[in-house]
Amino acid sequence: MILPRADGEMVDTHALGACAARYESSSLSPPKEKLPALADFGLVATPTSSPHGSSAPQKLGLLRIQTRHKSESFLSSNKIPRGVFCFLGVWFIVAVIMRIILIPGFKATPASNFFPWLYEELRKLGHEVLTVNLPNVEAPDRDEWTKALLEQVGAVDDQTVIIGHSLGGASALRFLEAAEAFTTPHAVVLISTPWMINSEQFRGFFMSELDFEVLMWKASKFVVIHSRDDKTIPFDHAEKYAKVLHAKLVEVADAGHFTGTQYPILLETIAAVCNEPVVFAPGETLPDEFSDLAER
Repeated sequence: MILPRADGEMVDTHALGACAARYESSSLSPPKEKLPALADFGLVATPTSSPHGSSAPQKLGLLRIQTRHKSESFLSSNKIPRGVFCFLGVWFIVAVIMRIILIPGFKATPASNFFPWLYEELRKLGHEVLTVNLPNVEAPDRDEWTKALLEQVGAVDDQTVIIGHSLGGASALRFLEAAEAFTTPHAVVLISTPWMINSEQFRGFFMSELDFEVLMWKASKFVVIHSRDDKTIPFDHAEKYAKVLHAKLVEVADAGHFTGTQYPILLETIAAVCNEPVVFAPGETLPDEFSDLAER
């Protein structure tokens, strides 16, 4: 990918990042002329082990790309290649650092359920993670929770992933509706989220209907995770969200209401979502079969 640096020079960031990771993974020093450009684009390269076993090349670099520099909005995470590739005989895993917002549910705090584990695991992957402290979790109020989210999270952008569990998922959608957005958030993940609760205690969260025709465009993608054996929130709630939000539905067999301490399926799904590219327009990722005509 060729991008302009602040001084106007054109830089191949893909090759540059690969070169830097190659030198770091081999315990050598990258050429000094590479370092200023590397810093310009916030590229971070760290060595890791090979995912392909002993038959893989000896050198492998993990290239993490941090693009949260507001002055360089042209460097969008959605335009950066992801996956595994080889450059100059070295294999690289490419990932993008996201800002992940974790929203607990009823009677829950950042120390509850799987949140401490998920927080640490996502940080190990290099992501920036915030678990929100919500007020009055024993007697939740929709407006109080939305206000707390707006204050603690602030504005969102295309490197923001919002994750809500149970009532926190319903609150995540209210927040998404009200939040200031520099660009469209990368994803929203709903875990065991109720479509409706017929209880006076939670009436405020569902009393006014969300405009799903508008809401579905307020994030680039939606994912709904729900267990078939959830005795608290039936599975059909997830199916309703998946339908109106055009979301990917991840069905789990035996996780209940996800009130345990560790769920690998959550980490696996969220990590995959963070690395999925966003299609800006229909057909944008398809090859242009008529490009040669424009050159004639």
